[in-house]
Amino acid sequence: VADLLDAFGWKRVRLAEAERVEEVRDAGREIRAGDVSVTAGDDGCFDVHFADRGFRGLGALEDRGDRGDTYDADLLDADAVELTACAIERRRHPSGIERLRIRRELRVGAGLAPERDRRTGEARVVVTMELCVAPGVPRVDGHVTIDDPAEDHRLRLLFPTGSAVAAFEAATTFGVARRTPGAAPDEGWIHPAPETFACQGFVHANGLSVVAPGLNEAEVTPDGAIAFTALRCVGDLSRHDLRTRPGPAGPGNATPGAQCPGRVAFRFSLFAGLDPAAARDAELGLRAVVAGEAPLVPDGVSLLELSPASVVLSALKPAEDGDGLVLRLLNPTDAPCDARVTLGVPFERAVPVRLDESEASDETVVRDGARLSLSVPAHGLRSVRIP
Repeated sequence: VADLLDAFGWKRVRLAEAERVEEVRDAGREIRAGDVSVTAGDDGCFDVHFADRGFRGLGALEDRGDRGDTYDADLLDADAVELTACAIERRRHPSGIERLRIRRELRVGAGLAPERDRRTGEARVVVTMELCVAPGVPRVDGHVTIDDPAEDHRLRLLFPTGSAVAAFEAATTFGVARRTPGAAPDEGWIHPAPETFACQGFVHANGLSVVAPGLNEAEVTPDGAIAFTALRCVGDLSRHDLRTRPGPAGPGNATPGAQCPGRVAFRFSLFAGLDPAAARDAELGLRAVVAGEAPLVPDGVSLLELSPASVVLSALKPAEDGDGLVLRLLNPTDAPCDARVTLGVPFERAVPVRLDESEASDETVVRDGARLSLSVPAHGLRSVRIP
């Protein structure tokens, strides 16, 4: 665990050979670090507790036949997921890092019948999930691998929040959208609206946030379960016989690779409350690199500090013409805020710019030594050029 890192700074760690320290492996069902605990059940689902908040039955699996194409799903009725085997192993390290490894085997339909109205045959899907907690880290990190020989189906990971929700929050490209369960009103539409939506980071409902980088389709069901699509396996680019679309969306090419044969892997994180900055932290993580003897940055020096925590660093990049850097801030909240940026490197001036990096004469940035202050509107972006 790398703790107390300076903002945009470094923590140097010297690795030295020592006696081998073994993890303790057993059949335990609970892991704990501080206020965070995870307990696995016989079915491979798990309960999570964050201080005074608890959520039960997380990590359930839903599998449905899908007669759709790469554009649109066309789902069959939900099948009962038959769990044929479940193995749980606990790993505990002297550092305080603890893991649960849950391996589930499922029996599902192998594919669609020729009539494409039902599933036929049998296939064995293996879902392996490793859950990790660590001292000082107020979240649960998960890594999932799926070995899937089945075709024409959708497999989702479910995170029940305990009760129905009237509205929930989900990350978008530049902000956090407030959504309602179910499909959008589609009266008069040619294409019926789906109940799923494109997710770009995290979903929060009933006090639970699920961060799933790389899983781009999600839904919050009327009973309050956060559902992320792990696999959509189909065999055609576009079809003419979908019930969820009035016509073709493209050419009818076969796409055997879209059946996603073999193994796929992804990760997720869970934490309590709505916090876009914490979600970004979980998504990005830290990077470890081999360093030389001479540090480029002294200990205790932050290259960039940003406050308040609700403001998200959207970009820090070289200017398009090569003159300095462009700093971009995002305010994903419903209220304007005053942002403060402190730089740990020398700079000449700070100039407000637009997204195309031309000067924004109607905006202001106040400089006080190494600190910059600027106002960021609700759900807005502000950019500053630092020559």
